[in-house]
Amino acid sequence: MSLLPDRAARAFPLLLLSLLGGLALLLDRMVELPYFAPSAVQHQPDMTASHFVATGYGPDGKVLYLLTADDMQHYADDSADLQHPNLRRTAPATAPLTVTADTAKLTDRGQKIWFDQNVVMRNEGDGHAAPLTLRTSRMSADTRNGAASSESPADVESQGNHLSATGFDYDHDNALLKLHSRVRITYAKPHP
Repeated sequence: MSLLPDRAARAFPLLLLSLLGGLALLLDRMVELPYFAPSAVQHQPDMTASHFVATGYGPDGKVLYLLTADDMQHYADDSADLQHPNLRRTAPATAPLTVTADTAKLTDRGQKIWFDQNVVMRNEGDGHAAPLTLRTSRMSADTRNGAASSESPADVESQGNHLSATGFDYDHDNALLKLHSRVRITYAKPHP
């Protein structure tokens, strides 16, 4: 004996199939709504600027770094894309450090910068450290603590010496460069 009348039992699969079809159509329409397509919304800048300049200050109130770029596009997630960025870090008791690149991404309220394409980092040197020029394809930098790092190949020039390596860590405050792997060094002859 069946609990459903004979007609209802035959119509139940049709009713279930119609309900599933309606749900599939509803889900398809929801995907097309603008607020369900975050990629279209998030990739639109909420602010743009030409001749961008940002200044960071240390705990003592002195200028720690100056960041400039030809163009800046700011996004809702508080990140920014920079064209032709130029970072100059002038921490107390250290030689000035500059970093240039073709592009960069700024995050963490300007504390983290991801430089990309034709990255050149220069430490001007002082009585404690020799001038140093490093070239790589990409590099991350922390503007507050003066750290920079990369896993990409890098070429370094310092006092006529040439170094190449894959990956590095750099501590600006202590003028310390740590090369990761595949290190090759060509020493320059000392001048008499």
